[in-house]
Amino acid sequence: MDLNYRILWFEDNDEWFESISSKVEKYIEGKNLKVSINRVRRGDEKVSDYGAYEIMVVDYQLEGDTYGNTAIQAIRDEKYYNDVIFYSSAGNQNISKVLSEEGLQGVFTSDRNRKELLPLIHSLVDKSLRRSESIVNIRGVVMDSTSSYDSMVSELILKLCDQFTASDGESLKNIIDYINTTLLMNYNEKSNKFLQNYSEFDGDKLNELLEEREFNSYMKIRLLNKALCMDYSNKAKIEEAYFEVFDEDGSKMNFMRHYEEDVLQHRNDLAHASPKFTEKGEMFIGKKGGKDIIFNAELCDNIRANLIKYEQLFKKFDQALQ
Repeated sequence: MDLNYRILWFEDNDEWFESISSKVEKYIEGKNLKVSINRVRRGDEKVSDYGAYEIMVVDYQLEGDTYGNTAIQAIRDEKYYNDVIFYSSAGNQNISKVLSEEGLQGVFTSDRNRKELLPLIHSLVDKSLRRSESIVNIRGVVMDSTSSYDSMVSELILKLCDQFTASDGESLKNIIDYINTTLLMNYNEKSNKFLQNYSEFDGDKLNELLEEREFNSYMKIRLLNKALCMDYSNKAKIEEAYFEVFDEDGSKMNFMRHYEEDVLQHRNDLAHASPKFTEKGEMFIGKKGGKDIIFNAELCDNIRANLIKYEQLFKKFDQALQ
């Protein structure tokens, strides 16, 4: 599971669905996950890739129900292994009997009553979330997200430089000087070919430079931070989005510091982690500021929250530069 929690839901009653699904969405978002509910209104509606969903929720109307039949067939044919809830206004016992006759084992049943159904859905969300909070899975989520963010950062840099070009050009000159005298000059991994390709960088190959593997996440975020603090036409909108997230009393933006602490540090800790267990049975994966980093549900929740926060902030920056 990644940052997206996906539910496949068979239900035809619009008002009832809108009411209960909004509560489910709120619960999942409170776990620092993005939620996507694919609603199926008709039993004959085609669904692709059942395995993409964390749970399947099915309204089973006992009299000639195409919903239930479609779901049952999918569970059998698609070998769907995640959790399934069948619910019915006919009551728990009746639907359990029908499903037993169908030979379905290991599925959950509920009355249509929200007081019974909602807690069951919540418990299955918690269950799948606990399963996902392994160091291997969280490491994958962080790596995938930061790779995507690298692309977002590059796009923002290019958009900012377009604005610099449209103005007096002084800001663009400062950016080029910063790349030459700071980022490339202090490049630790002395790749002669990389440095030769971009010696005396004049800005013409900025797009190519941003795509280079050697121009890493730290270099990109430093360049973005530098660009954000320059003068450009949409800076007020950028600052508004920034200070909505970081309460710094209107001081100068320091996006780089926050991103390195909240995202890149976690990525490095997880990438190089050699887990050890403390005497209390806690998983130790490193140190930060002299304190042990313990891999647990709280850390996973914090990581997810930060990843979603920066994804949303990058999108706000992008909208501000339109």
